[in-house]
Amino acid sequence: MANWQRRNFWMWSIAAACIVLGVFSVGLLPAGAQEVALEGLEQVGDASGLGNEDLLVIIGRIVRVILGFLGVIAVVLVIYAGFLWMTAAGDPAKVEKAKSILVNAGIGLVIILSSLAITQFVMNALTGATGFGDGTRGDGAVELIDPFSTALGAGIIDSHYPGRNAQNIARNTSIVVTFREAIDPASFMDGYAGDTTAVLPLRNGSLRIYPTSGGTGEALAPEQVNVSVTSDAKSVVFDPVPYLGSAAQDTAYTVEIDDEIELADGSPAFEGAFADGYTWRFTVSTELDVTPPRVTSVIPIASTTVARNILLQVNYSEPVSPISADGQTPGFTNIVAAGGAGTIDGTWNLVNAFETSEFVSDTPCGTNSCGEVIYCLPGNDAVTVTVQAASLGAEPPTALLPPNGVVDMAGNSLDGNGDGQAVGPAADNYVWSFSTSDQIVLAPPQILETTPALTPGTPAENVDFDQPVRILFDSLLSLSTVNADNLQLGSPSGALWFSFASAVETLTGSSEPAHRVTVNHGVFSDEQLYGATVGSGLRSVYQNCFTPSRSQTCTGDGANCCNEQSQAGQCSYPHFTL
Repeated sequence: MANWQRRNFWMWSIAAACIVLGVFSVGLLPAGAQEVALEGLEQVGDASGLGNEDLLVIIGRIVRVILGFLGVIAVVLVIYAGFLWMTAAGDPAKVEKAKSILVNAGIGLVIILSSLAITQFVMNALTGATGFGDGTRGDGAVELIDPFSTALGAGIIDSHYPGRNAQNIARNTSIVVTFREAIDPASFMDGYAGDTTAVLPLRNGSLRIYPTSGGTGEALAPEQVNVSVTSDAKSVVFDPVPYLGSAAQDTAYTVEIDDEIELADGSPAFEGAFADGYTWRFTVSTELDVTPPRVTSVIPIASTTVARNILLQVNYSEPVSPISADGQTPGFTNIVAAGGAGTIDGTWNLVNAFETSEFVSDTPCGTNSCGEVIYCLPGNDAVTVTVQAASLGAEPPTALLPPNGVVDMAGNSLDGNGDGQAVGPAADNYVWSFSTSDQIVLAPPQILETTPALTPGTPAENVDFDQPVRILFDSLLSLSTVNADNLQLGSPSGALWFSFASAVETLTGSSEPAHRVTVNHGVFSDEQLYGATVGSGLRSVYQNCFTPSRSQTCTGDGANCCNEQSQAGQCSYPHFTL
């Protein structure tokens, strides 16, 4: 074989290998085989002690490095050929050799560029077909999506515990999934017959919990997982009977939700772009959680007088179980609001990544600026709220099951007096009081600040791949409305997972509390365009709807505020870019 043939042979071989690597990096395998392959790769990755960056990102970088290296070789050959030609001094043999190298280097460059274009084309086509994202900009950049993650946020899943890639989770934790719509409990519960208070074994095949590294054993058997649901059938609690992991080493776990789960109306929970189900991972430490939860703050503040259309909020020191802190009165007694006429009927929702219980009464009292009904507490009344501690079991602070008070994800009863010990009711109940006026507040919430920061009319640039999106409001929010129905993180494919967390802040120069909302998300991709959209469904703690055309610096007459500029038409992302 001639030298030029050898060179071209190796160029084609390496380029072809890059194409194949790019093709398989986006998943030519069927969904089941992909899961097996990903599981094996996850085991290798955990055992290696290396980082947990997405496999697709790593492979994409490898392909680019290889092709870049080949490009450097081609450029060096061109320079070398030019040098030979310039120093040939009329020697025909040297001139012919230089020409041959130039031709072959040119062919090599064509091969490299062609392989890059082919790989890019195939990756774009396959990502679009497999649901891992079809979004590309005109510059040909590719958005890489975590496999089996897209149902969180834009899909059917509102939140779950432990969170994606969470670390140092206690071995005695429960696993909780909250859906955006009511599901059919029979999808998860073996033998379910319509009683939402029942605790039943896991239905075989509906959900798998298994160690991905750092331990041994298969997925937990169905009889090893007790399942319960909230009264609205939106949150499902999976309680492993044996402790997860071991006392000797941290253990990574994977949870897979089957793609055949059904909603309460019998329709598929996972469909369309989210039809593959949902999978996430977290790491269990070697420790058990024996620290009881506490109440860290409440709204309204104790001993204050507030307008009667305010919502009630209880913020906890850690995530608590929805089975204990989510329900409707009358009937639900773990958290009770009472006025002069007795218990106030309404609904307690566990929101804010399972760290806040929020109450809205059943009594309508007017409409907000969007024409939506608002609900009120009794006017000119003294209101007392009691957060019940749970009765203790044989091993305090663990509570009896089912709990008759608030417990954390490990089943530890509420430490209402904050002394570090859980002793059960009534010594550890948390109680506070406030008064209502006969007024109704109708001021809408307003955005004060965004991160990434915006210059009017100009999207933010050079955003970090893992930069959380944060929005500071000028008042407290109804955290039940901080969800994907009202706040969206837009991505080219619409397949980037995202979730929410909110924290109370005191504004500089003001004694009034406010909320900062954080949108956590999958890893941003290079040179992609992203955007956040806040809709009018977001409400303040006084149930007033957010006005999309207003922020602190966007004060025009348009119906929408887009990149801090008022306009009549709807906004279109991007609002910021990498």
